[in-house]
Amino acid sequence: MPRMTQSATGIVLAKELTAGGFERMRILTAETLLVVMRRPGKSVGGGDAPDLFDLCTVELDARGGGAWFVREYSLERRHSGIGARYETLAAASAWARLLLTNAPSMDGTASLFEVSLKALDAWERGAPAQVVLLKALFLFARDEGLPVREEWLVQLLPAERDAAAAALRTPLDESSGTDANADIIAALPERMTEWMCNSHHIMMPR
Repeated sequence: MPRMTQSATGIVLAKELTAGGFERMRILTAETLLVVMRRPGKSVGGGDAPDLFDLCTVELDARGGGAWFVREYSLERRHSGIGARYETLAAASAWARLLLTNAPSMDGTASLFEVSLKALDAWERGAPAQVVLLKALFLFARDEGLPVREEWLVQLLPAERDAAAAALRTPLDESSGTDANADIIAALPERMTEWMCNSHHIMMPR
């Protein structure tokens, strides 16, 4: 039987040790959410150890039971600045949990992958954590066909609505520096998430 292999480029959203001593990674690609295994400490590819929020390319082999194992790990882009700031790490982690919970049931992940990469790059540049998260959630809701402008945005207080609208006018991949309304926006990502999960078909992040 020929060996089953595949190559994929994606974003490391989660990694954890298993009872068998392997590291399980969940990698979001433009096609799917991959679950792959690797042996910690084993040199693969150029020797880069995977880190959360890496953009990477993995060469995979299939083994018994259909599991995919990392044969080669190539780092394309590392977002090391995210972990250096608590608020940024918390926002990026909240985004990752939403995707990990919902991506497996979605028809495709191309939009999620594109939005995720732009958000991670913005966080890496030092853009306000909650502002970036709000923009990413807005794009997520819009792409899922949810009435985010017509239903969620309009029910905000005037100052909140104005601050959110001003932030959303700047494309995600242009977010950087500071935002004068960051304090007003701070609580809005959690409220948007609750709206999506309580009023629509999105599952609450675990």
